[in-house]
Amino acid sequence: NHTNARNVSSLNWTWFQAATGGNFSANAYVGPRASLHFENDTKDSSRLNNTGAISGNTIAAMYNSSCKVGGCLNFDGSNDYVNLGANRDLLRSARAATLSAWVRPRTIASGEDYILGISIGSSPATAASRAALLLKSSNEFAVIARADDAESGQDVATTGSPISVNAWHHVVGVINYANDNITLYVNGVAQATSGTASFTASSTSGTLSRSNAIGSEDDGSGSFFDGFIDEVHVWDYALNSTQV
Repeated sequence: NHTNARNVSSLNWTWFQAATGGNFSANAYVGPRASLHFENDTKDSSRLNNTGAISGNTIAAMYNSSCKVGGCLNFDGSNDYVNLGANRDLLRSARAATLSAWVRPRTIASGEDYILGISIGSSPATAASRAALLLKSSNEFAVIARADDAESGQDVATTGSPISVNAWHHVVGVINYANDNITLYVNGVAQATSGTASFTASSTSGTLSRSNAIGSEDDGSGSFFDGFIDEVHVWDYALNSTQV
């Protein structure tokens, strides 16, 4: 799902507000904060240039039938990840967020395998997530999120084991910080979940995300993903079920 960045004019502003449920000014940038398609590179196609850099010995860019859409990246589950850079303006002062990716896990660890991690503002680098997508044991999909940088992570996970190995899945986490809600979608279907969100603030902190990564914890320190990842997107607003 490719979303083109654009400036929304006043002519279509009423329509856009109704369609997205967003909270924007009419001159605001509207579009993904990051959009990586892995077409033999790690470029960000949003206009914000949150391009990543490959880290690890065996991570492989592929462009064949193993991928979901064009190219993809193959992660070894040992030390491979894409470093999205430090101090990124991905989810700063956001009242909501949507994270999505196509994933094809080869194995699912007994602990946690991170798909995408966007950290709080911190110095030095940190694995404390402002928003993260991950897989858990028992083939579950989960989101961890924080509004205020100092609060504990809110962890919500599926309960029906919707993830299987060696198969492609579209995973989406929609986080509504203002309304204390996290919704998880697998292949376009909202999932039954365990855990509840109770954020201490109605929006994320106004700090830049210190550490950001695809295929590992935010700071690249562990919980490495084993398998293929494609089409990674980040929005600083909530997509509805139709948009997902």
